[in-house]
Amino acid sequence: MAPTVLITGASSGIGKATALHFQQKGWQVAATMRQPERAQDLAALPNVRCLALDVGDRPSIERAVQETLATFGDLDAVVNNAGFAVIGPFEAASEEDLQRQFDTNVYGVVRVMQAVLPHFRDRGGAPSSTCLRWGDGWHSRCTACTTAPSGPSKVCRSRPSLNCVPSTFGSGWSNRGPSAPTFTGDRKPPCKKKV
Repeated sequence: MAPTVLITGASSGIGKATALHFQQKGWQVAATMRQPERAQDLAALPNVRCLALDVGDRPSIERAVQETLATFGDLDAVVNNAGFAVIGPFEAASEEDLQRQFDTNVYGVVRVMQAVLPHFRDRGGAPSSTCLRWGDGWHSRCTACTTAPSGPSKVCRSRPSLNCVPSTFGSGWSNRGPSAPTFTGDRKPPCKKKV
């Protein structure tokens, strides 16, 4: 049986391209999005099922995971792609915009992973794309809290004119397993050429 992947945010852009890529490689694809009726082109492809899933709505996530398992019989991988960007200077972002973006881009991933991890554990493993500082699932909440600030901290470090204090949170990557990027520790900021 062909492997199955569930992809969030597959209605356009990178998510849609990822769904097409997996389908062309022979995978069974659960392409999820808020409005699957808008993805007629994807839905027409063999081994692709377009499902409603809003990462901000836990019941829709549970339904999509159950429909994926009912349709394809298994789930082998998850691509957490759903998200959006509010672009502009960091200090100009409203708290409401930041909360909405974190709810989708961070908590949305958490909700999806909470829905699929019991299935992965039942079948004897966990998905290799789960990024954890420590190798077990018991530290995942602590890891989420300590790695979330690394993005804004990286921006501050890369822009010396902002006069930020560098973060002490880990931001490096190492491979653990065949395809699993995993947070490990601090990585020095890239060297910049002096002009």
